[in-house]
Amino acid sequence: MVILSFVVTIILVIASAALAPGPFFFAAISHGTKSDAKSGFLFSVAHTIVEFSLIMLFAVGLLTVVSEPLVKMVIGIAGGSVLLLF
Repeated sequence: MVILSFVVTIILVIASAALAPGPFFFAAISHGTKSDAKSGFLFSVAHTIVEFSLIMLFAVGLLTVVSEPLVKMVIGIAGGSVLLLF
């Protein structure tokens, strides 16, 4: 039963990320209109890497570390910097 609950949680997290238009969604549209078909593939690979990392954090139970204020700040600064650079 625990595995079923885990799988349902993973599906809901991935679906919410895929259905919510955010920076990644608009970056994919922007790059997709300016470049060739490989950009869509590269965005899907990048999304897979991010989602796989989150799934592994869920599985190992390390997601509680992300709730720490210092970790949130570092992730926020890094993510904001990447958004500004690209």
